[in-house]
Amino acid sequence: MRYESDGDRASDNEIGPGDRVRMSPQGLARHPKYGDRQGVVVARGALPSSLRVKFDERKSIQALHRNYLEKIDVPARSATRPERPVFARSALSPSRPEGADR
Repeated sequence: MRYESDGDRASDNEIGPGDRVRMSPQGLARHPKYGDRQGVVVARGALPSSLRVKFDERKSIQALHRNYLEKIDVPARSATRPERPVFARSALSPSRPEGADR
């Protein structure tokens, strides 16, 4: 049995860790229960043809064949990342414990 190597895959369809993905039409035909789920690739699978995916709103990680997934184009991270709230330090909670001069 021959496994595809990294050089065998087309670079324009390359999916790797950190990419947002959803089920492809082939994946939906094979796993209809997965529906229109989206998630993030967290790692490569045990076989070169599989990827480990953490779907949104799911606790567990699922290993799927890479042909069952398609990459989602997402805007730049800074544009989608919400602003973190800035909290002022309260006068009642000092930054250092009392008596700790140095």
